[in-house]
Amino acid sequence: MEFPAYLPEAVRKYVTAMIDGDILKPHGWAMSLSLSEKTVIELEQIMEHLSQHEEFENVDFLRKRYLEAVVNRDWFAREVDCLRGLIQDERMQEVYALLTGEFLHDQQWIDYISSSWGAMLDFSKYRKRLKQAEEALEEISVTAEKLANLISQFSGIGVNGPDEFYSTPSVTALLQTMASVARKFKPSEDGCIGAAISSRKNNPKIEYLRAFGYLLTVYKFKLTKTMKQAMAITANVVINDPDVDVTYEDVQYSLSTMKIERDRTF
Repeated sequence: MEFPAYLPEAVRKYVTAMIDGDILKPHGWAMSLSLSEKTVIELEQIMEHLSQHEEFENVDFLRKRYLEAVVNRDWFAREVDCLRGLIQDERMQEVYALLTGEFLHDQQWIDYISSSWGAMLDFSKYRKRLKQAEEALEEISVTAEKLANLISQFSGIGVNGPDEFYSTPSVTALLQTMASVARKFKPSEDGCIGAAISSRKNNPKIEYLRAFGYLLTVYKFKLTKTMKQAMAITANVVINDPDVDVTYEDVQYSLSTMKIERDRTF
């Protein structure tokens, strides 16, 4: 792999170790990608062979395995492409020029690159599970309240019921408490995921910038104007979508609406 002259040595060593592995971690992302590609090819060959028979067992299982293998391969490919972009994309030259005046030691380069890469997540699945949690809490609240009311109705009938209905604390009171707690509880994520999806609107560009900014603050970086300029360029390299253009204003907006703690914003 060839490296541009402007690439900081610390970044070169860190990213190549991530891609190709090193003494401490010989199994790099490139090897994971290679193995995943091999799995896809093997499953394709198996399915091609079996398709020549009129009937064969486990066809649905094989299709499921194949689709999962393709998703896995594509994920590893995106990870490797992202890492390579951070050291080979020409747009990064400006980033390294900007940050040369900001960084004092090699670890800062590593932490910056680690943050930019680590923020590249599919946040839609986290939004989905939050929605599922909210729906489950609503069902718990409604069901617990309904059960509490039914037990109260049963008690009013005048027929002796199970001792458990009248235990201390009473089942009715416990169910009412559960209904109230479930109704009031607001599920949330923490860390860079929580920061990324801290608003209801689903916007992958803004979510990435919030996660990126959060991780930088974890490493104690000050989000200066120069840092924000570098973030915008880096985001374009990482996202690498011709239909997406990340600007300095996008970074400003994302960080200003990134709520990490109740009274802490950027």
